[in-house]
Amino acid sequence: MKQDEIKSINEKLNKLAMGIALHLETLQGQIGDRMDQMDQTYNERLLQINRMLEGK
Repeated sequence: MKQDEIKSINEKLNKLAMGIALHLETLQGQIGDRMDQMDQTYNERLLQINRMLEGK
């Protein structure tokens, strides 16, 4: 009986670990997307400032 309990707990822990890993992958993708958006906005602002300074 103890071996079955250990196996069951191990399977549950593996499922939990897989769920956590999937969630972390999702968060990583969302963070990467947000950083890309921030970079794009920053670059656009720099271009605007350069145009203003050049008088265009």
